[in-house]
Amino acid sequence: MRPLRLAANLGAGGIVILLVALAAGGKVESYAVVAAGVAIAIAGALFVWHADPAYTFCAALLLSSFEGNWPALGVPGFLAPDRWLLIGGIVAVAARAPCCRDRPPIRPRTLYWVMAAAIVYIAVSAAQAGTITDKHAYLKIVDSVGITPFGVFAVAPAAFRTERQRGILVKALVILGAYYGLTAFLETVGPKALVWPRYILDPNYGIHAGRARGPFAEAVTFGTGMFVCAIGAIIALMSWRSRLARAAAAAVLTLCTLGIFFTVTRSVWIGAGVGPLCFMLAVARLRRYVLPAAAALATCVAIAAIAVPSIAAQASSRANDQQTVWDRQNLDTAALNMFSAKPLTGFGWQTFIGRSPDYFQLNRNFPLPVGPEIVHNVWLGYLADLGLVGTTLIVLALLMGVGSALLLRAPPRARIWQAALVAYGACYLVVSNFVTPEVFPTLVLWLLAGVVWAAAEEGTLPARAWRDRVDLAAATS
Repeated sequence: MRPLRLAANLGAGGIVILLVALAAGGKVESYAVVAAGVAIAIAGALFVWHADPAYTFCAALLLSSFEGNWPALGVPGFLAPDRWLLIGGIVAVAARAPCCRDRPPIRPRTLYWVMAAAIVYIAVSAAQAGTITDKHAYLKIVDSVGITPFGVFAVAPAAFRTERQRGILVKALVILGAYYGLTAFLETVGPKALVWPRYILDPNYGIHAGRARGPFAEAVTFGTGMFVCAIGAIIALMSWRSRLARAAAAAVLTLCTLGIFFTVTRSVWIGAGVGPLCFMLAVARLRRYVLPAAAALATCVAIAAIAVPSIAAQASSRANDQQTVWDRQNLDTAALNMFSAKPLTGFGWQTFIGRSPDYFQLNRNFPLPVGPEIVHNVWLGYLADLGLVGTTLIVLALLMGVGSALLLRAPPRARIWQAALVAYGACYLVVSNFVTPEVFPTLVLWLLAGVVWAAAEEGTLPARAWRDRVDLAAATS
């Protein structure tokens, strides 16, 4: 516990120095900020190396809500704490840090070679297309597609090995859901003065201004985040025994349900409608509650529409908005035309915006898009950029990783997580056909798949058996 106590003291000291420096201003500020940054960095390294990795990954999950928006909070993008926590957690588990020495080592799987091949292929594609030096394209390789999500999946069976560690994840999702749901409510109903961070209310920052968009400053990812937190709240309701805790989980579930409606985003609405149905059908004892749950959901939405007329009008407007539908049809057509032109290798990673204007096709029934956009269907985007080879590698990794977790013959303790993965996977699949998922949705998908494997493998070997086996081998050699 001494390293963790030292980490807490260093972190608290660094935060105090930073706050005092920011309040004082002047020449002292730069030196104080450097000192505070060093203290916080050392504290973070000690925490990652010595704390239970479940805490590390849950902390990274909470902080990933601000991914891409750290500069608006005064933190340079290259110092984004969520990314460094994720990387540090992966390294700590893989290197068998003190916090992980009593856990089974990471077992090699064919899947990991497929993941590595996908990452290498994307990197080569980006290098050949000249986009490897583009910050956005590079970070998508790290955060949104491969390195970080794949790494989290690989180490999750060790990080979330026990029921207690998976319980930490449930608590993190409920806490995060409370923040998301309350933020969505305050954005929509008020008082807006309580919304934090303040950039959420800035109409000139991010996209989807006027909708509930949360710390992501983007409604689709925010809605997807509230959906996974709602799943966490359902798991809490099914597993927690305290009445007060269960009431808190029910409140979070209600807030997240309303928040999804407040995003006024059709793809999220559809995904959030399909996901719970899949979840309840996957859990035998919940199947009889499908119709009552649907009725309760419809009642909540109706009450919200009556209580907030502006949202009802906005939702009706979005439901009947044809322009976005036409834009997606045009973009999908351009992506298919690009795939037809270069079916095997594609045009190169993240080149769609620059190369697509030559591949749009006039349609007599609707106009072309006004300006350049990314293709909203993630799979067609992969086909246009990476061709059949790269897309096949990504899809194969998903099938072998997420798909195998879904088809696993899981023991009872793993079935609830398997159902959660079914629900979230269905939502993710729906949303990814309309909007390209960012960091948070993809990270959660692979994290849940790894947690399913962790729950399935728990008890196959006692926690300390690996260390005992190593000690015995050393003694007899």
